[in-house]
Amino acid sequence: MNKLEKGALPLELKRKSFHLIAGICITLYVYFLGAAFGKLVALPILAGVLVFYILQAFRENPINRFLVGNFERDKKARTLYKGVIFYGLGVSIPILFLDTLSACAVIAILSVGDAAATLIGKFFGKRKLFGGKKSIEGALGFIVFSVPAAWVFIHNPAYSLFFGFIGALVEFFSPVDDNLAIPIALTAVMLALTLL
Repeated sequence: MNKLEKGALPLELKRKSFHLIAGICITLYVYFLGAAFGKLVALPILAGVLVFYILQAFRENPINRFLVGNFERDKKARTLYKGVIFYGLGVSIPILFLDTLSACAVIAILSVGDAAATLIGKFFGKRKLFGGKKSIEGALGFIVFSVPAAWVFIHNPAYSLFFGFIGALVEFFSPVDDNLAIPIALTAVMLALTLL
């Protein structure tokens, strides 16, 4: 995509700004509520997923017109709000299955890394692999920004780099929406490491 294509960059800036701010807020809620209550954060998130799922059935209403007009890439898509639905489901997985710090690290990697990958890829992405849409520059941006975000919670530079790298690989190669694929993959890897 041409980075100067009319309306494309402002739309991505809006989408990724929302993505980043939502991720930071969710991460902070989980962190400060801690082990006892942090998992409860998944309840309003999953309720929100249900609301957006229901909104798809009622396309002609003021809420849909505003949200679709301002945040959806494809205004005529058969399935609306796919990104927000997958994001809500995705961040709920580490919240429900991991300890507090690990869950926060996964959400931070997803939120910061994905926003960085998209914006850096759109501004500077020139090298595409396998004829895909995603660029090497975007993948490197994912790693560079997600590693310090993970480090805030993991406090281990090697693990932070490892998880940032795994997140970038999933974001780059997965055919599944990265809002869902990244947290599932990172949660699975973290759970597997606890068994070693």
